[in-house]
Amino acid sequence: MKKFVLLSLLLVAALVIFAACNRNGDEPGADDTITAEATPTPEPPTDNNGNENGEEETTALPPADGDTIVLTYANWNLGTEEENNLERRMIQAFMDEHPHIRIEIDESITGDWTEALAMAAAISSLPDVFMVNDTGTMAANGWLMDISGIANADPEFMALPAAVRGASTVGNTVYTVPFAQFMMGYFVNRTLFEEFNLDPPEFGVSVDEFLDLVRQTTDLNRPTMGLNYANNLIYWLPGARNSNYGFFGYDGTAYVLNSAEMLEAVSLAAELTATGMTFGGLTYEQREAFPMPWAGGNFNQGMMAFMYDGSWAMGHLPRYAAEAGFELDFIGLPGGNVVLTLDSLGIAATSQHPEEAYLFARWMGHGVDGYLRRIEIARENAIHFNSLPVSNDARVLAAFEELETLPGISTALRYLDNALIDGNKIVPGHIQGRFYAQTGISIPGTEYDNATVNQVIHHSIVGTINFADHADAVNAASRAAMEEAIAAIGN
Repeated sequence: MKKFVLLSLLLVAALVIFAACNRNGDEPGADDTITAEATPTPEPPTDNNGNENGEEETTALPPADGDTIVLTYANWNLGTEEENNLERRMIQAFMDEHPHIRIEIDESITGDWTEALAMAAAISSLPDVFMVNDTGTMAANGWLMDISGIANADPEFMALPAAVRGASTVGNTVYTVPFAQFMMGYFVNRTLFEEFNLDPPEFGVSVDEFLDLVRQTTDLNRPTMGLNYANNLIYWLPGARNSNYGFFGYDGTAYVLNSAEMLEAVSLAAELTATGMTFGGLTYEQREAFPMPWAGGNFNQGMMAFMYDGSWAMGHLPRYAAEAGFELDFIGLPGGNVVLTLDSLGIAATSQHPEEAYLFARWMGHGVDGYLRRIEIARENAIHFNSLPVSNDARVLAAFEELETLPGISTALRYLDNALIDGNKIVPGHIQGRFYAQTGISIPGTEYDNATVNQVIHHSIVGTINFADHADAVNAASRAAMEEAIAAIGN
């Protein structure tokens, strides 16, 4: 019964909105207090839409006959038929390899992704394969097939880094197929360190060395900054200090927000912000010394040592570095790790062809043959794509590195077994546990009498309150919300 409660609510909202104007919607955003110091992980930019050879037409499909298996597919990165982007070319390549399977794109799944899927589920027309934007919700609603038997019998799935396999699983059930991944960590301006007579940091730099380098490269007289923002420490520092914790202090069930490691992370973020070691911590008057009003713009100008960002920035950072005349690299996270943001595909619980649906999902995602073909298509058609390979197969890594990458990216791809997996779209209850769960805490000088988890953390980093005084209450609120989400799934 539980799993249908959320579905009912979603359907009511979806039908009302559809009847009103059939508008396009977005995923729920962060509350109004979230600033650049505490922004929810955004959807990675929809990649693969660039196509310098758009005049090429999609191959016409013959009518399906009795021996043809037809699978429907929905994803937000397919562009238009006229664009014929990399994703559509991959679909055609799959059909060329498997002529007995026909893939039909479900164009009705658009706008607010969850609402659109809810409407499809209500009339028993979920696509066979679709992009998943909230594993917990979709599993609780019964939309996702348990693919444990298929996945665990797939040598390529079992060869994936342990952290990636774990991100496809809730409890003991495999619900999703890894589709693409984006790596988050620190990009560095190696030239700036040399100008300070410092050794440029490499992948594996220690936490304490990293903090020292942030302080040593901050000089408002030049001007240069050590770091863009400090809030990101709360995502990775607990895991760097204690291997039992993942992203944002995740312990396998919930976020542990009252640990000594999380207290240190918030305290350090507050210190770096208060002492002006980050661009986010500067006053408006101090920012006037820099040519750009935002942190990333000043990194692009060669005036910042470290910038926390995602691998999607590879599409523009090398060009900016070349224009500004500095050597760019990527060092991941202090302690020799990275944060991974994953995109995943689900197979509808109602699919009549689960084996073929998995075969297609693997081709589009973590499969070795599919990814090698993806690289061939990209090279042949001069298409740039910024997602990183999910598979750590040696052939895949070698082919990827022939395209375009930084030395640090290549190094990091070989150390993903213990990567910190961003809970967005993956961890049940992430949105409530990270942002919206109410804590009962009143924040002085604000209108928040029952502050959310995010509001408490944000105001702790900017110095309004002391996080250590409220950590137990924040932790209890966050954990309760996440345990409720897990219970709704029922395994």
